[in-house]
Amino acid sequence: MYAHSNSTPYRSAEKTLMVGSVAMITMFAFESLATTTVMPSVVDAIGSALWIPVAAGAPLAAQVLTCVIAGPLVDAKGAKRFLTLGIASFALGLLLCGLAPTMPIFVIGRTIQGLGAGFAIVPLYVLVGAIASSAHRRTFFAAFSMAWVLPSLVGAPIAGFTTQLVGWRPVFWSVAILIVICFAVMTPLLRLAPQPNQELSADFPRLLVKALAAGIGLLIAQGAAVLPGSWPLIAIFVGVAITLGFLPSLLPPGTFRARPPLGALVATRGLTIAANVGASSLIPMIVETVRGWDPAQASLVVAAGSISWAAGSVAQSRVATRRERLPRLGATLLAIGLLPVLTFPLIQTPIWIGIAGWVLAGLGIGLTHSTISDLALETTPAAQHGKISSSLQVADNAGPALSLALVSVVMTIAKLAGASPWLPALLVATSAAWIGVGASRRICTPKD
Repeated sequence: MYAHSNSTPYRSAEKTLMVGSVAMITMFAFESLATTTVMPSVVDAIGSALWIPVAAGAPLAAQVLTCVIAGPLVDAKGAKRFLTLGIASFALGLLLCGLAPTMPIFVIGRTIQGLGAGFAIVPLYVLVGAIASSAHRRTFFAAFSMAWVLPSLVGAPIAGFTTQLVGWRPVFWSVAILIVICFAVMTPLLRLAPQPNQELSADFPRLLVKALAAGIGLLIAQGAAVLPGSWPLIAIFVGVAITLGFLPSLLPPGTFRARPPLGALVATRGLTIAANVGASSLIPMIVETVRGWDPAQASLVVAAGSISWAAGSVAQSRVATRRERLPRLGATLLAIGLLPVLTFPLIQTPIWIGIAGWVLAGLGIGLTHSTISDLALETTPAAQHGKISSSLQVADNAGPALSLALVSVVMTIAKLAGASPWLPALLVATSAAWIGVGASRRICTPKD
């Protein structure tokens, strides 16, 4: 099934979609890497390190809601209006983050930003499924990962140097302006959106309630560390319980058992991205507070992992057969790479060991993430591409959000014990990666 040739000429519509969608993903990538880079400065200015899980995880929790409902809404009402809504909300959230006088306001801005990103990403996936040929689809997903290369090379360093020179707030304002400009350029592409082909199902309100409950549960768990007294552990228990009570019904059946084909694909996607994001949200803070690096230097570590992610994604696009092996290989490289990353908080250990591990981890997630997008779309009928795209995005957000909730747990325990939280927090990400290796072993070859 996967022995397609990338030598097939691209149609005009495919070229237009490639340019527009890659430009949009580049803006999302720039924001993500810039935010990761400046987060230590943000919490230093208006909060504390205990805010990291919810500040990093609020957009992910919000996207659990919008990614769940965006699939059915896009299938029923069309991609155009929800892509527009998504970009507007994304920009509004960024502006609010840049103006935030306190961490609660900053988290609200991050939440609005996450709602927007969830509404925007699903329509882009649907456009690829509708317009790109099977021979070119995996190249699109490789290009999406390659869209992280330029932000990796210049985005994180620019954010770091900007923070040192004029502060962190202009970073958010500039991204908000750029995403609006990008969308204005992309507007002609909206005529390529597929026509709606179905009505909203009768159980959509129930789906909305489940997604809202799961997202709120994640926010409660992530924000628990900033509560006083014994409330953090209570909040974490309640938040995780609510999330796990509703999340399974938002994913393909068998996801929590990694049942092939779709359950194993989505489970592997969620676990591996949980490990990657869990580690990446902590590394800049650790490098700056433990190793004494400045924001500009810390940004280079972020960039190294993102570049190797893009390299892994390019490599997977050149493999035409037995592609189900790639997520297995990628998950294993990710898990192995996170072992040296555990040395970042150990001041007596040379820092290059952790950097080398982070580069290997990036290569692993690159081989895994884009390949699963292609395998999942290839496995499902075109009429359900919106639904499976939503499932992939839910996994992309719920997995890291749960990981950051567990990071909140260990940071809370460390605070109560008066110990450093960094090594236990990184162990959360490493554990998720090794569980992901097990899930990846259950990925099978889709049948013709």
